[in-house]
Amino acid sequence: MSDLLSGRPGTDADDGQIVSEVGTAWHVERAGQLAQFNCCAYAAGDVIGLGPGDWLCGEVNPLTDGTNPMQVVLESYYERVAEFAPPFSERAIETFEASSQLREDDVVCLVGSHGPEFPHAMRVRRRGDRNWVVGKFGEDPILWTPLGTVGGAYEGQFDRVWVFRLSESSSRGQSRPQ
Repeated sequence: MSDLLSGRPGTDADDGQIVSEVGTAWHVERAGQLAQFNCCAYAAGDVIGLGPGDWLCGEVNPLTDGTNPMQVVLESYYERVAEFAPPFSERAIETFEASSQLREDDVVCLVGSHGPEFPHAMRVRRRGDRNWVVGKFGEDPILWTPLGTVGGAYEGQFDRVWVFRLSESSSRGQSRPQ
């Protein structure tokens, strides 16, 4: 977890932070609850009523008839609004962080080339004039951090970054619970 909070070497201006989500459906009272939900549930599950007791698989799963549950949620309720190169270079990181295409709470998915698979998903949350991400990382708390830091943690597991926004038809009938 400390790697995800450290930001870029040599500066503390981009250090991440733990997010408590007090006042939202994602606030947890006990550390043990952190193991009960995953990044996909946190990033996109609000639209189907998921919370901290739920898991949303981000890969093709034989238990769900060979479908990718995260992909089904994204295709049913969201529209893809942007694609970015993996955040492994300063240019790719800057392009994402400065993009005016992104909005608060857009869903950011690291996309593997098999399926697609989503080894990690998170939400856009701005920090000043920069696009950062907030997400669930393993059994750790919810973290707010630069995408470049996340990319380093998942290097080799993805080759694209897709961004999804709740579709107009879904947003008329749904709102993220507070």
